[in-house]
Amino acid sequence: MRLGLPWRRSSPSPPTPPFASQAPATKKLISSNALEHVATRLEDVSPCTILDLGPPISENLAFYARYGAKITVADFYRFYRPLRGTSLERASTRASLLDELVPHNASTRFDLVMAWDLLNYLSLDEIAWLMDGMSDLCSTGALMFAIVTGSGDMPETPSSYSILDAQTLLSETRASRVRPSPNHSEHALARVTPRLRVDRRFQLRNATAEFLFNFR
Repeated sequence: MRLGLPWRRSSPSPPTPPFASQAPATKKLISSNALEHVATRLEDVSPCTILDLGPPISENLAFYARYGAKITVADFYRFYRPLRGTSLERASTRASLLDELVPHNASTRFDLVMAWDLLNYLSLDEIAWLMDGMSDLCSTGALMFAIVTGSGDMPETPSSYSILDAQTLLSETRASRVRPSPNHSEHALARVTPRLRVDRRFQLRNATAEFLFNFR
């Protein structure tokens, strides 16, 4: 398999998510205010070009396909994690890596990015690199959905999120260990992502918040 190659297609029939040989999932329902705005974006931009930075989840692909969206799934953390020890100081190296992890062509312009809880598992420097590169791949005003954890512990690896309807998410955590949250503040995120602005913020339980960002 080519490193970082995501699953990409426009039909709602997904491959099986890579969950083999993992611990049983801990599942939790989340009442979401942000999803209604995601659905509005899918309705208003037709066809909406989506980048999902999580694993391929059948419910999510079916939800996007309901709006006739064009879908790219990158499963970013899964492919990026083994490379975190690699030197990424050179801009050319970072640009090449982004090309591998987020496949695109010269005409690619995403209208919606589903980042899920990815930002919690990246340093501020990594977030700055990723969002700067993503800004060149997104249309002006493109929307990005992200779940940001506050103080306390979080699962050792990102959770999987399934869209049950326009108000409800199902999170599945398969990590048996926890780690301290980096507790990225809104101010810190704004400082390292000048090409993003916070459109809306919805507070959830346990110091976690849903963010909707716009690409400038």
